Amino acid sequence: MLGEPGVGKRIYSIFPENSANVWLGTLYGLYLFDGQNYFYKGDLAPVLKERISCINKIGDMLVVGTAAHGLVLLKGDSAAHLISTHNDLSGDAVKSVFIQNDSILWVGTKSGLNKISFNKSGSEYHIESYAESDGLPSDEINRISMHDGYIWLATGSGLVSFLPDDVDSHEIPPIIKISNIQINGKNTDIMDEYVLDHDQNDIRISMTGISFRDGGSLKYRYMLSNYNDEIIETKNQWANFPNLPSGDYTFFVNVGNAHDIWNEAPEIIRFQIKKHYTQTLWFLTLLTLVSSFFLAGIIIFLHRQQKIKGKARIVLALMEQKMFRSQMNPHFVFNALLAIQGFMYQNNPKDAGRYLTSFAKLIRHTLYGSSEEYISLDQEIEAMEYYMDLQRLRFNEKFEYHIRIEGDLMPESIKIPPMLIQPFIENAIEHGLQHMDGKGKLLLSFEMPDVYLKIIIEDNGIGREEAMKLQQKRSRLHKSLGMEIMRKRIASLNLIMDKKISLTILDLKNAAGNGIGTRVTIYIPHRSV
Repeated sequence: MLGEPGVGKRIYSIFPENSANVWLGTLYGLYLFDGQNYFYKGDLAPVLKERISCINKIGDMLVVGTAAHGLVLLKGDSAAHLISTHNDLSGDAVKSVFIQNDSILWVGTKSGLNKISFNKSGSEYHIESYAESDGLPSDEINRISMHDGYIWLATGSGLVSFLPDDVDSHEIPPIIKISNIQINGKNTDIMDEYVLDHDQNDIRISMTGISFRDGGSLKYRYMLSNYNDEIIETKNQWANFPNLPSGDYTFFVNVGNAHDIWNEAPEIIRFQIKKHYTQTLWFLTLLTLVSSFFLAGIIIFLHRQQKIKGKARIVLALMEQKMFRSQMNPHFVFNALLAIQGFMYQNNPKDAGRYLTSFAKLIRHTLYGSSEEYISLDQEIEAMEYYMDLQRLRFNEKFEYHIRIEGDLMPESIKIPPMLIQPFIENAIEHGLQHMDGKGKLLLSFEMPDVYLKIIIEDNGIGREEAMKLQQKRSRLHKSLGMEIMRKRIASLNLIMDKKISLTILDLKNAAGNGIGTRVTIYIPHRSV
């Protein structure tokens, strides 16, 4: 039993520095035993007062690994280096250290392996980190040793060894390839340059990054010149440019890994969208010639109007479904414009511009979907992302949202009726999340348990009962126009579909019976692309 209170209860590491001095790592910090007395060294650095997991020495520096605060390197009675996640260590929970030589230190943490290379004086160092994405069986490195020139690692998922000189550098950039180009929703051959008609102006570009080290952690930077000249950084493997005006455009894209190593030469695709024929010189000439026949055309037009009116009555009946699809909630449009006006009054044109740009994109998606009976699920998800981003900006990021795609569901391979989800998301935000005291959460989940697509919209708001009470206190009962249109639309769709759409709304409550949110579940029959 050591003389200090509690020291001898739990000792996690021992390092004999020489024949006289032994370093001890305990639950309560760092100690030194000189053969006769025990000296507490926790006062050398605040993190040395807590659990010490491992001790070693590189050169003239004592290496102390802590269980929760990274590494401390001591020179004499002073801390030469404090190394943690703040200066690129993969994790603060250090489990093992190994000295390869006077300049290389290997550190195992719960979050990966680290190679720390020091200069001759030990004043500077460089860290390289390795994890499962680099081929390790686990990120948890429990023990490090060396035998016959090989580094051996005891990990949370087994044993692995490697030659230190064979470890590749993270500075090798990934490779970028354009994998697909869609024009107006149709796949096309990949070329370096496109010359398109004025109405071939809805372009979607898919790109693929190739990396043998960390393919799951790649990110992309792209820009379309003459469009908005803004560099976008994203993990998505696609870029959408709908409703492009006529002009010449150049698309640039790079790929980078998790260590911010980017490929040098971007992939480049050029697009030329021709002017509408009404903007050309030959059309204006032709218009002059045709004007002489205008009078005769009016007479013929009036003669045919009666026939057209009869056909129009039939077309109007068929347009009922399109009307349901094309209606957006007027309350949201009104509130969105008020939010933009507020940003302008606050002399905040940047946020107003961002809001207006996102609002325009959402309107564009809605108009595009209103002309289609079915759209792909990934297009619907993209529209909902625009909508939820707008609402987050409008409510000062009062809530966060998550989109979850379960199993092997491929959103681009199935089609559903457009704009079925938006009214339920609106209800969750307007009536549930808006009135919360804390941070709200909104979950949008998709899965395919059978022939139906299952959609869940779940929030952790105040619940429908509390929302109704708030409305009654304000002496006005808000009637959701979007929900009313949606119920009519579902009823209309169920009249013409073989398989029916089903809808359930569940009030979530805690053990005390208080509302803690709402879950909407929709089962939709879908079509394959």
